[in-house]
Amino acid sequence: AFYRELLARVSAMPGITAAAVAGGAPMFGGEIGMARNFRPEDVASGQRYVFSRVSGDYFAVMGIGLVSGRSFTPEETREQDPETSIVISESLARRLYGTSPAVGQVLTIPQTFGEPQHDVRIIGVAEDVRWDDLAGFPPLMLYRPLNRMTELESLYVSSRHRTDLTIAMVRDAVKAIDPVLPMRARVMEEVVSLMLTQQRA
Repeated sequence: AFYRELLARVSAMPGITAAAVAGGAPMFGGEIGMARNFRPEDVASGQRYVFSRVSGDYFAVMGIGLVSGRSFTPEETREQDPETSIVISESLARRLYGTSPAVGQVLTIPQTFGEPQHDVRIIGVAEDVRWDDLAGFPPLMLYRPLNRMTELESLYVSSRHRTDLTIAMVRDAVKAIDPVLPMRARVMEEVVSLMLTQQRA
C-alpha cells in the first residue's frame, strides 16, 4: 500500500516526467532471481539471465526504449498469481526466436522460489541494457510485472527539475505517507561515476 500510494503521489507532481517502482535497475543492482535455470542447456555454459519485476513506467524512467510491443498496463501490475505477461530484452528475443517476431509468443517460466511453472505471453521487447558492469555484455533480461511488492523495491524517478529539488519533492511525498521512514536517494550519474572509479584510478 505504501509503494502504490507513493507512486501515485510522485507521478502526479509537476515536473516529474515518469516514476516507477522496481526490484532492481541497471547499475543499482537488485533482483537477479532464476538467473541460471531458465533453460537447461544454458546451465553448463553459465549463460546469465536477469529477472526484474517492474511497474509500467519503468522503461520510460530508465530511458530504455521498446523495440516492439508495449509495457505493462496498470491492470497487469495489480496482483495476479502467477502473472500472464512479460517483456524481454532484444538479445533474448533474438536468442529464442531469431528473426521471427517475439511479441505474442508464449514463454514458460520455470518452477522456482515456490512459484509454479507457468506460461506468459510476451507483450514487448526492450533494448538491451548493461546491468552491473559497464564493460560487460548485457544480460538476457526478463521483465515481470510488479504484481507483488516486498520491502526490497525502490522508487525510480525522472524529472525536469534540478536534482536537489526532485529529491526534496520525493522526500516530502514519503513523509506525507510515513513521517518516520528513512529515505536514501541516489542519482544515476553518481552511480555510474562510482562504477568507473577503478578505471579512473
